[in-house]
Amino acid sequence: MISWFVSFVFIVFAWLSFLLVKTVEDNLVENERKSSREPDYYLESMLRTTTDSEGAVKNILRSRLVEHYPEDDSMELDKPHFEIYNDGPIPWHVVSERAWVSSGTEVVLLQGQVDVWKKDELGKRLYEIFTSEVKVLPKDKFAETDMPAKIIGPSSETNSVGMKVRFLEGRLHLMDRVRTVYEKKD
Repeated sequence: MISWFVSFVFIVFAWLSFLLVKTVEDNLVENERKSSREPDYYLESMLRTTTDSEGAVKNILRSRLVEHYPEDDSMELDKPHFEIYNDGPIPWHVVSERAWVSSGTEVVLLQGQVDVWKKDELGKRLYEIFTSEVKVLPKDKFAETDMPAKIIGPSSETNSVGMKVRFLEGRLHLMDRVRTVYEKKD
């Protein structure tokens, strides 16, 4: 009778051990699946146009590839090209190698080389900015980088390390090692 009882206890212990190991393995697999950072959907050759309440275009976004990640509701964009219509029919263009967009678009990180320009009425580039790694806060209409930046205007070229842009105020704050060369127009 004792041997039967001991056998029963070992069988119950073995069953409980099996359940514990299975639960731990299932949790590890679930955690690995969650941390694998796999997109739940993607878009190729995306074109998105945003308009105001009267139907006027506010901005246009193009991207070769957009991937959405469900674990943090973020998106990653490949070769994004933004056209921003602030004050009239001629937009500002912003192009980067990649971009990361947080949930709710509170933060946009433009990654790699970032080029910004605006053309005049004849299609000639009026202003150009070349930099990298730009953090944008769209709701605050603010952008900043700690990286070197080159700003080319109609008659000047300015180099700086780091800059902050306040779009509503139209202000550009250059942070460090600012050097400007003016070209005399005849």
